[in-house]
Amino acid sequence: MKKLLLAMIAILFITNLFTAQCQINWEQLNGPFGGSIQEISKNSNDDIFVIVNNNIYESSDLGLNWVKIPNKVFATSNIFQFDDIVFGLSTENTSSKNSIYVSTDNMKTWTKKSSGIENQFVNRIKQINNAFYACSDSGVFVSKNKGESWELAYKVKSTKNKWIFDIVVNSKGTIFLATMYGLFRSTDDGVTWVQMNKENAKMKSNIENTLLTDDDKIFVNTIDGMFKSFDDGDTWVQIGAGIIKSNLAFILNPKQGEIVVGKSWGGMYTSTDYGNTWQQINEIDVYNIIKTSDGKFLAATRKGVLFSNSLTDNWSTRNEGINELYLTCVYINKSTGIHKDEIIVGSLDGMIYKSTDLGKTYKQVHQMNNSRITAIIAGPNDYLYASSGWSGIARSKDFGETWENVNTGVDDTDITSLTVDKNGNIYAGAFSVIYKSINNGDSWTTCLSGNESVQCTSLQVNSKGTIFAGTMSYGVMKSTNGGAVWQQMATGLAVPISYISMNKKDEVFATTFEGHLYSSSNDGVKWDIVAQSEGITTMFFIDDNDVLSCVDQDHLVVGVHRSKDKGKHWSREDNGLQEQYVNSFDSNSQGVIFAASTSGLFKSSQPIVSVNDNIVNSANINIYPNPSSAKINIELPDIDLASCSLIITNSLGVELKRLSGSELLNKSLILDTENFTSGLYHCSIINNNQVSSKPFIIIR
Repeated sequence: MKKLLLAMIAILFITNLFTAQCQINWEQLNGPFGGSIQEISKNSNDDIFVIVNNNIYESSDLGLNWVKIPNKVFATSNIFQFDDIVFGLSTENTSSKNSIYVSTDNMKTWTKKSSGIENQFVNRIKQINNAFYACSDSGVFVSKNKGESWELAYKVKSTKNKWIFDIVVNSKGTIFLATMYGLFRSTDDGVTWVQMNKENAKMKSNIENTLLTDDDKIFVNTIDGMFKSFDDGDTWVQIGAGIIKSNLAFILNPKQGEIVVGKSWGGMYTSTDYGNTWQQINEIDVYNIIKTSDGKFLAATRKGVLFSNSLTDNWSTRNEGINELYLTCVYINKSTGIHKDEIIVGSLDGMIYKSTDLGKTYKQVHQMNNSRITAIIAGPNDYLYASSGWSGIARSKDFGETWENVNTGVDDTDITSLTVDKNGNIYAGAFSVIYKSINNGDSWTTCLSGNESVQCTSLQVNSKGTIFAGTMSYGVMKSTNGGAVWQQMATGLAVPISYISMNKKDEVFATTFEGHLYSSSNDGVKWDIVAQSEGITTMFFIDDNDVLSCVDQDHLVVGVHRSKDKGKHWSREDNGLQEQYVNSFDSNSQGVIFAASTSGLFKSSQPIVSVNDNIVNSANINIYPNPSSAKINIELPDIDLASCSLIITNSLGVELKRLSGSELLNKSLILDTENFTSGLYHCSIINNNQVSSKPFIIIR
């Protein structure tokens, strides 16, 4: 038994020593499910297809389960599906142009078919009679051979810009083109064009959506309002004033006389009298909606795929298998208590999710009003705090199960960052000011403001309690007295600052918006240039020299890079992660790194961070005599223990004893182990959710 326990400790030591040198292989975790659905469509068999982050998912059971369709040919930005052919669009070398791909085997294989339509940006592809029409930035192109080749069919010569967004043709053969400068009509197959309702300034603006009903009634939506015509465009009436205006995502005609519209911000509305009166049916932010052959509805929304038996019925999520949620931050509890290794993640649309099984399953625990979650941290008493771009700050007293808003004194709710000092004071960086709370977030006061908006981008606190703030207006600011007085750090440092980070030695690193990386080893007094134009956006230190970063060069994500010399030289470290934009890194108690990305949560396939390097207060804990005495002495590290806790756990992580506050102030304890059985135990010091731990064994 004794040899086995000693061998276990040796293995743990060796593992911790070498994990930091491993090449990182990333694995995507199965959740949280959902994401912002770009497009939804179906085929004649009611197989449903959605696009999330340029990936295609398919469901054959109305969204109950989804399977990702492998597609290594191109990144899909949109698909247009017809009975026996699918057209896919992909933005390739330049953001102003795209290419057309064709699939005739239900999207298993794709072939590029852009002959005759090269160097165009295609907005929409529609089938009219037996031909396909592609609306582009220079006119409408037609293909009569299923996309093998294209030729220009229609363009409106009188417009300054040829952008065409949609084409509809009524039963009389009259053609309508929706353009950047209004709606145009041709009754002679495109030879001449007349602008519709050009006397109305609102109809001369960008046409966002069109709808031609089965009985030839036409509806158009501009950025300034919605209009209808029942006489082939001769006369027009504005409808939905005050309700139907900009950010309309789609118009649907599910049955005679009924019109449904969806807004990308603001919900869905329905009218049963062709738009004379309207009723809001839900508050879903929706991009598109489809109706199945048996009258069911599925919607592509900012929060994933939603399903309903009817438009006015309750809507439920059907995202199982679509693990493409845009995650903005990740926090992992490293303590040895009951919440050990629990994961809290925040998303772009204000959702907070929690996992208690190392990321296998998740539950939604909070929503902050469609507001990007910018940071999640732990404060005193194991409280959690989350900040958001619009909704300020939320607090949880039960490790993420329930949340409450704590914005008393917070006038600017555009919060970009959070941090906590060694005394338990919490700091929140906002667009205009920096706030401070000395009472666990119950109230906030301003501790940094300026003649102009501070525009705080990030906050860090070192082991001495010095606060560093990265700002766009003033560069790096520093305070050594809890935010009462701030000093601008300017020597050798450019502005504005997009991000600051810190390693275990309290060396500070700052990134500018130009992508330059600076470092300071003397508390920000002097800064040295480390690397230029690397495009570093997020930094995570594996150890004092070893750092991971998401790299964004010229607004193009080029993946996760790693430097083993404090940022001087970088190499790719994104095997399995590909070119995802990573917003946040964290590691668990075992040294496994988690990455919150634009396509969900990823983790390293093996421990990377040394457990000892993953500890801020890593001073040694002395335990003696050991292993066989009924009582052992514990000498605590030379740190401020007023806000710390000492925890004894067994080999399963079960907490056996906890001491805190005044019980630790003498820094020398005698622990009675008479009731402990033989086995491996851990003595841990937890401070602001950072852990210093040492194993010991008991042999009876």
